[in-house]
Amino acid sequence: MKLIDKLLFLVLCAHKIDANFLMFWKKVMNIKLVVILLAIFGALYYGYPKYQDKKLAEQIRADLKKPINDNLPSELKSQMIASIENNYPTIRYSINLKQANKSDFDQKTIDQMKTAGFISSCEAFYGIGSKSNEYFREMLAKIVKEDNMQITYTVKDKIGELVYEDTRPITDCTNFNTLEAGGIPYIPAPLN
Repeated sequence: MKLIDKLLFLVLCAHKIDANFLMFWKKVMNIKLVVILLAIFGALYYGYPKYQDKKLAEQIRADLKKPINDNLPSELKSQMIASIENNYPTIRYSINLKQANKSDFDQKTIDQMKTAGFISSCEAFYGIGSKSNEYFREMLAKIVKEDNMQITYTVKDKIGELVYEDTRPITDCTNFNTLEAGGIPYIPAPLN
């Protein structure tokens, strides 16, 4: 009888240990499940906006790399030949004047031409942002800064002599900080 009692005691003890162990294991597994679910939701909560930023940045860069329309208004076609090359991150304007010589321009006029050309390029660039939302404009400004986008003007006279060449970063555009803040920049008239 003593042997049967001992075996029964061992079975009951083993069963009790197994029951406690199973309860402990269930609690551990529940905690693991909660931790895994929190990790998944945390990754989605913090990772998805970064994914959206990356996707929008790729879209903006692809748009900025597209060819630019270089059709001149009819009143200017008789005075110049213009071409625009988009060598991202540099936008190159090449202008050949049909009726003017380099000697026709004094330094003040050349400086005014540089300013007017740069400002008109800024206005065209800001036109991209004006058709979009605040988040897009902020991202556009961020990409312009990261990629160091520049505008280059090359103006030649009727015999092909260089009148001026000017390169400036787009971040030098008037009110660029407004674009960075998500607003639509205002550019005052270039020649007053």
